[in-house]
Amino acid sequence: MPSKEFGDWQTPDAFALKACKWLNAYTSISPSIILEPTCGLGSFVEAASEVYQDCPTIIGAELNEEYVEASRTRFSEKPNIEIVQADFFINPVIPRVEDGELLIVGNPPWVTNSELSAMGSQNLPDKSNIRGLKGMDAITGSSNFDICEYIILRLMEEYQATDTVIAMLCKTGVARNLVAGAFSDCMKAKFHIAEFDAHRVFDINASACLFVCDFRGANSITCMASSLDDEEAPTRTLEYKKGKLSYALSETAKLLDGDCQLTWRQGVKHDCSKIMELKRAGKHFENGAGEEIDIETDLVYPLLKSSELKKPLTTETKREVLITQKTIGEDTSYIQSVYPKTWEYLSSNGEKLDGRKSSIYRGKPRFSIFGIGDYSFSRYKVAISGFYKEPRFSLIDGSSKAVMLDDTCYFIGLDSFELAYPLMLLLNSKVINGFLKEVSFSDAKRPYTKKVLQRIDLYQAINLVGYEGLLETERSLDLAEMLTPEMVEEFLELVTPNETRLF
Repeated sequence: MPSKEFGDWQTPDAFALKACKWLNAYTSISPSIILEPTCGLGSFVEAASEVYQDCPTIIGAELNEEYVEASRTRFSEKPNIEIVQADFFINPVIPRVEDGELLIVGNPPWVTNSELSAMGSQNLPDKSNIRGLKGMDAITGSSNFDICEYIILRLMEEYQATDTVIAMLCKTGVARNLVAGAFSDCMKAKFHIAEFDAHRVFDINASACLFVCDFRGANSITCMASSLDDEEAPTRTLEYKKGKLSYALSETAKLLDGDCQLTWRQGVKHDCSKIMELKRAGKHFENGAGEEIDIETDLVYPLLKSSELKKPLTTETKREVLITQKTIGEDTSYIQSVYPKTWEYLSSNGEKLDGRKSSIYRGKPRFSIFGIGDYSFSRYKVAISGFYKEPRFSLIDGSSKAVMLDDTCYFIGLDSFELAYPLMLLLNSKVINGFLKEVSFSDAKRPYTKKVLQRIDLYQAINLVGYEGLLETERSLDLAEMLTPEMVEEFLELVTPNETRLF
């Protein structure tokens, strides 16, 4: 019966019981009503009835008819349990408690609207029905959003300022999104993210948690994080700063947490790798479709993808990329007269390029790209992959021709090796490594985003690490001794804030 269309990962009975016992110990709630809004085969209904034996009313709501019948049979001898067939997106069960506390518990579907749309599913929310809900636009206004996140947010906004506890299994990233949104909207609640091993429980590779939102008596917003599996694991505080959720910072991290004196950029985005990305094939190029092509070389640049940013110094590339613009929105018609072979190649693949789905290409010149500007043509770049769990920075040498990066990379562009080299060492230092791990989450799809990197105060960092610290990093990276005091002085001059300078 399980179906991916419904994000169907049925909770094992034993784990549902474990989660409810943890919840009871953590919240000490005495619910008058318990609701499981997407109850499936009823594992959380069963667990809640065992842990909260004095609760007079337990409601399980479910869309799937087979699950409804199976659950009704399962609980036929328990008069305090009612199983209701309901579509959360159309007619959700929204109980009210006049005198007492409400507990909402369960495991909403772990699936996105894009995944459902790809399957032709109708199991989707109608965006027109949630326009009035604060915060919903952040989810439904995007091309892709998580159904689980939608359901929990819908419940949070329905029951805020009531004596309600919401406790849902979800991906840890979803929980953090919800908490960050609550901070942004000043929603008063006590949040807790209790992580567990989703691979062991559901046989899936995802970071997951029991997400708890306790509105009872909340006059501020707080968030704690711990482990559902390990009682001895430390409980940590999360805080919201500069539009980003992170763990409470150490004193060193607080010193480094500021505004980066240099601007981080994202790599080139083209959304058509088979056409735009090339490899050398003798005197010609070969595109991603394996076709040999003959075009001018002026608009062809070396390319590095994030998976290739492994060494502290990178001088070689395996790929090339076609760069049609020097700035976003630049008219591309010049290519036809200046580079006719390139224009013919692009035009022959015009249907594929015109069919790129992202809305960023609409109304833009034909064959447009994004993530392009003067910074893209910097001779040297200090870059990091957004996907790596360990922060690892690479200095890319584009002294012969600027090296482009794909849009999963973030970088600072400089035109001097003497400036780029100490920057690379500084960013690879133990001090910055520790800071980045404090202000990011290793289980995120992209732990190191522009927003995270832009928090590094390079002036404070270089003063904290110092020349000797940079030499230590240089040795740890097995690099030849190239750093000089003059390089460090020049770099310090670059990042020193104007109000700090003594001249």
